[in-house]
Amino acid sequence: MKEKIAVFDFDGTIINGDSLLIAAFNANHKLGLIINIINFIPNIVLWKLGLVSTSSTKQSFLKKFNICDLFNKSIYEKNLNNYINSIKNDIREEALERIRFHKDEGDRVIVCSASFDMLLQPITQNMKVELISTRLSFIHEKWHPRLISKNCNGIEKVERLKEVIGDINNYFIESYGDSSGDKELLRISDIEHFRTFSKRSLFDHKRLMINFKTFINNKKLF
Repeated sequence: MKEKIAVFDFDGTIINGDSLLIAAFNANHKLGLIINIINFIPNIVLWKLGLVSTSSTKQSFLKKFNICDLFNKSIYEKNLNNYINSIKNDIREEALERIRFHKDEGDRVIVCSASFDMLLQPITQNMKVELISTRLSFIHEKWHPRLISKNCNGIEKVERLKEVIGDINNYFIESYGDSSGDKELLRISDIEHFRTFSKRSLFDHKRLMINFKTFINNKKLF
């Protein structure tokens, strides 16, 4: 019998919000946050126009909003705790129940996300699940706003999953996602859940693709 693996997207799937935005709110005081948002609008426009890459935009966002400082400097300890609590409060109960179900079944549970390892490690370690994510530079016990992997989204989710588990045909994969960035992961899964946590997939492949086409403008930042 094939080993079963449950793969969950994070932003918009396990939590209702966006972990990067939650980190930005906790790394900046109110006035600084407003100023940084205004100053970052040109970056978003260039990204939307396809003139700069997602990876480059995410790096710029980390720098502009001083997010690495939130995880590096002891003076931010209260803010970091606020970030972790904000994430925990944003976790969808039905997602948590589904993770518990898979763990009780003895399934291997993996979070596969475009968000950064820096942002998700405190959460996935607490959940005692594996993490595949966009990786940041971590040198001398400090995080740096520099990507050392491709943005873990779309086909990259599948490639990174293969790096971790090997031949996907050796496993029975059940996956959970909510946006077009999860499309490729859902395609290679034996059971795919698109914006649902039901015990069986509500969407066959054709219906799933129709929903993806109509859900182009999703709520995630990157």
